[in-house]
Amino acid sequence: MTRARRVLVTGGARGIGAAIVERLAGQGFAVEFTYHQANDTAAALSERLGAAAQGQACDLADGEAVESLARSLEAADAFWGLVQIGVALGAIWLEKAHHLRQRGGMTLVLTHPDYADDARLLDGYRTLLRTFADDPSAWRALPREVSSWWRRRAASSVEPEGESWVIRGPAAEEGRILLADPGVPVASPVGGAP
Repeated sequence: MTRARRVLVTGGARGIGAAIVERLAGQGFAVEFTYHQANDTAAALSERLGAAAQGQACDLADGEAVESLARSLEAADAFWGLVQIGVALGAIWLEKAHHLRQRGGMTLVLTHPDYADDARLLDGYRTLLRTFADDPSAWRALPREVSSWWRRRAASSVEPEGESWVIRGPAAEEGRILLADPGVPVASPVGGAP
């Protein structure tokens, strides 16, 4: 039995995410995409692409919603490719990564060898690694390191202190607070140089 080539795109209802969904659906993938508040645009995208792409509401900041999404994917009788890597299908992924980094944002790429048996995914991932290989601010972490960091972050908080803000909790030593006005590049961390 041939199983469908399926991918998941998070934040796929609009903007770059929707362009990725459309591109993958056009390449013959069955695409599942998540959205948080873009109900109308998600419905329009699903309607336009038909059976090739279906949206699922999921607030990625809600741990229970993410667990539910993961369980629904595990239960599916199909091969799932990760499209936080699947977005690495070329220039569109690098464009998104550069766009986010120029604005002080973070790009998270999850990879697993079980999902990387497609030459397009491997080529996209290699390109991504080469592009950011010399970037000293890129964090190349193992899953256990990411998990540990998220636990420390979740157990910490940002609190006002006098005229400034501080991080309290297990992430205090490795965290930093940056202040910026809308549309202005990020300033130095509170309390000194980066």
